[in-house]
Amino acid sequence: MAMLTHGGYTQPLYVSKSRNINQVEYTPLNIHCERDCPRIGKAVLHLIFGKTTMDWRKDAIAVTGSPGSGKSTASKIFEKHGFYLIDADSLARKALADGSTLAKMVIEEFGNSIANSKIDNSIDRAALAKIVFENPALKKKLEAMVHPEIAKLAVLEAENAQSMGKAIVYDCPLLFESGIDEFFAATVVVSSPGQLAMKRYMDRTGCSQSDFESRETSQMSLSKKLELGDYVIKNDGSFSELERKVKELIAKLPS
Repeated sequence: MAMLTHGGYTQPLYVSKSRNINQVEYTPLNIHCERDCPRIGKAVLHLIFGKTTMDWRKDAIAVTGSPGSGKSTASKIFEKHGFYLIDADSLARKALADGSTLAKMVIEEFGNSIANSKIDNSIDRAALAKIVFENPALKKKLEAMVHPEIAKLAVLEAENAQSMGKAIVYDCPLLFESGIDEFFAATVVVSSPGQLAMKRYMDRTGCSQSDFESRETSQMSLSKKLELGDYVIKNDGSFSELERKVKELIAKLPS
């Protein structure tokens, strides 16, 4: 087992041993969570996104935003207008499906308190979310385990989209945090006023204000995302207004 010998406490991280995206395996490394998870995690994601059999990236855009911004709604509008939608959250659910190897590994790492006792190797997602959103180091550890599998699934979806001749829209909440924005032809940040975003999120998920705030603060600030994005869509009105803005942006994108 490899060991990083820097100071600070260590935690196991699972990273890919293979350069073949169809053969992603996980091997534990002992690392300092706060410092090393982002560095190693980004290296793994770059390996996976960089080793593809097709150059789908020239026709791909990525959409991100803070919780409740409406990024997923905007992404679905892109899909309505001909784009192939890849949803990172959906891929995460697939990666952690009941009985999956990754689900078993996550339970082993985070303990039986996150396990759904009714189904073998099934994760109680609410229990897991409560743990990681209250502890940034544990959140980084979970991301280091799950993000490589999401990346592998995303690349396979992207190559499928290219084989169909479709441009791609990738709905990704942690686009800039994960460092994969450079693999897309353009990045789009969807923004909404704070109170409106909170109301949307709470209405959709049923979570409390404190839950919303913990999720919001666990991500990069909206101001930083706006600074990094190539395009910004302000989602402060009706659905029809949002659709109009998405269509206007599509017309501006390089063909």
